Amino acid sequence: MDRWDDLKFLLAISKTGTMASAARLLGTNAATVSRRMDRLSEELGVTPVIKTPSGWGPNPEIAALIDASDSFQEHIRREKNILRSRTGVGPSDICIGCSPVISNRILFPHLKRDPNLLETMRLTFQDRILVETLSDNDVILTVAQPSNGRLMVRKVGAFGMAAYVHKDNRDTKDWVSIPANIQPFELGDVVQDHFGTEPRIRVDTFQHIQNVMQATGFAGILPTLVGEEEPHLERVEDLTRVADIFMCYHESRKGDPAIEATTRFIADAFTYLEQNGPTAG
Repeated sequence: MDRWDDLKFLLAISKTGTMASAARLLGTNAATVSRRMDRLSEELGVTPVIKTPSGWGPNPEIAALIDASDSFQEHIRREKNILRSRTGVGPSDICIGCSPVISNRILFPHLKRDPNLLETMRLTFQDRILVETLSDNDVILTVAQPSNGRLMVRKVGAFGMAAYVHKDNRDTKDWVSIPANIQPFELGDVVQDHFGTEPRIRVDTFQHIQNVMQATGFAGILPTLVGEEEPHLERVEDLTRVADIFMCYHESRKGDPAIEATTRFIADAFTYLEQNGPTAG
């Protein structure tokens, strides 16, 4: 293939799901992505993207090519970071995708305990309530263990979720939840049975749930890391679920010093939480 750069555009479509999203990821426009796909189509003899209900997405016929391109890109990233580590030239860029509760309550506090990390790293944290694929992240933390993809997967901890009510409004039937299509703990239906009705309000993040609960006095589903620190809330009996947290990265990044440093930092952060609790210094 004469134009390897075209595969970068194809890979971006695969990771983001649409040509428009791929354009945003690559810092270009959808017309440029479309032209690249037209050129790739001429070279391959098959249309690389097809129309789907959600827009233009990758053609399943070229899944093997996408997989090879993905591995190639990850190998390149690994080798660049190995060279950076040897020469000490500039920090390595790493993107971590996880729930904002995990970043705010577990990872951010641990940064001060591992100051050496930021001497060699430039970190980006992407907020995702439910992460199922790497997408454009280098490392993800998820409660839904990926069933496909060439990923290295390691359990690093556990995450609790529970229903909480205000102590001065225990009998309320109004409650707040995240969107119905994001229920990794399978808790929503159980809570709905308890309160006897669907959520009065749905919001996109747990921080928003906390804000709505404070403003309205409604009950709501919160991570136990958050709910147990609120003195005006109490956990509803038998409405708690705990799920394992998995750390994942592409298998081609094995031996990448930046990935090794990042995954060690994440594992240490969860170990610290387990041993000391969320409010320890």
